[in-house]
Amino acid sequence: MKKRYWRLTSVTLVITGVALVLFFVWPQQKNGAELIFLNVGQGDAILIKTPYEQTILIDGGPDALVLKGLGRYLPWSDRDLSAILLTHPHDDHLFGLIRVAERYFSEQVFTGFRTATSAPYQAWLERVATTTPLKTGQRLIFGPDCYLEVLSDGCLAGNDNDGSLVTKFVYDNFSVLLPGDLGLKGENILLAASSSILNADILKIGHHGSAESSSETWLRAVSPDLTVISVGIDNRYGHPSLRTLNRLDRLGLSYKRTDREGDIRVWSDGQSFVVK
Repeated sequence: MKKRYWRLTSVTLVITGVALVLFFVWPQQKNGAELIFLNVGQGDAILIKTPYEQTILIDGGPDALVLKGLGRYLPWSDRDLSAILLTHPHDDHLFGLIRVAERYFSEQVFTGFRTATSAPYQAWLERVATTTPLKTGQRLIFGPDCYLEVLSDGCLAGNDNDGSLVTKFVYDNFSVLLPGDLGLKGENILLAASSSILNADILKIGHHGSAESSSETWLRAVSPDLTVISVGIDNRYGHPSLRTLNRLDRLGLSYKRTDREGDIRVWSDGQSFVVK
């Protein structure tokens, strides 16, 4: 498996490394970067506002609640998003994007390797202009010091969760690792292939804090100053798992939860960050 990963990754990097994905023209003025982990219940939705005035939405949560979240942080008259990414086609990440597609427009809509034939996925495809699959090693470049890098497109995983599109947002010396619903097997694939680039200031905990995610080896490799758990109040899955929370406590890692704190806003000047 490891040899196969490196073989596929090498080919991917050769293809994508020649011309990095560049979709945005940026202004000269920088205002700092903001990441907002929207409180959408039992699901994920992350709004990124770059220093160069792009807006990127990663996942949409399980329902229309994401629209209220976007309305809190985007001008009411602005119906354009610079890019939309779907990490994997599970309902708690996908359903909200159907509603987003009815209210917002984006020419750049990205997925990973995992697709679906389900009715919700097909309904989403009907509402967006086109989708582009991202590959491991590609970057969406927002400015000279700001980009979103694809660490895994999920092509080697055996299920949708471990096949999540794993990305890392970087602004100068500040970074955030966004692993979707990555579980232990998906973590191990990345640890074996590219553990040296996992380190980040902030980590979104995979799969809403499931017991089958966030291994100690993974957490040590990322070594974040802050972790964020996107999770619904009293959800039927028991997320976040007490096992995962104990692991975070044992490693001295602080965490914030959307079910207790609502939207979690992080602002960075590229060197340090503050939680609003």
